Amino acid sequence: MIVPLPLLESLASASFLISPRFKVIDTCDKKQLVCLLGDDIPIHEESGVVHESAGSIFNSYTEWEALINHVHVFDNVKKRYQKPVKAISIAISQNLLRSLMQQFPERTFVVFLDLNYKDSVTIRFHQIWQGEELYYDPKYLQAEYESGRLIMFS
Repeated sequence: MIVPLPLLESLASASFLISPRFKVIDTCDKKQLVCLLGDDIPIHEESGVVHESAGSIFNSYTEWEALINHVHVFDNVKKRYQKPVKAISIAISQNLLRSLMQQFPERTFVVFLDLNYKDSVTIRFHQIWQGEELYYDPKYLQAEYESGRLIMFS
């Protein structure tokens, strides 16, 4: 099998998804956010507490985690590579969810796979926060879920 160089480069740059590690970040109001290590997260480096200014730009814990914990895995995927990219992306998403569940068994997470081949295949996750809607809520994005463009793992 011949693998095109751009796909290999994409996988190499996302190696932290294959063996994910996480950091728990405390908020000013004593909530704990889970972040994928390697992401650029807006924390106070000394205390590990989310900056108060960061809280003002996000509407919810769900939004904070989903926007911080997203990775563009493959960009501009040609039609002939879409099937293997989808299979690899599903495996990475399932692995990410398994790792989250294993490291944080008391919490509930959701992982989303956005298969936008023309732009970027993106994987993101967040905790399921009581009283907050999912970042990619199926009731608002029914067509995307039915078409297979969005896949949710929980």
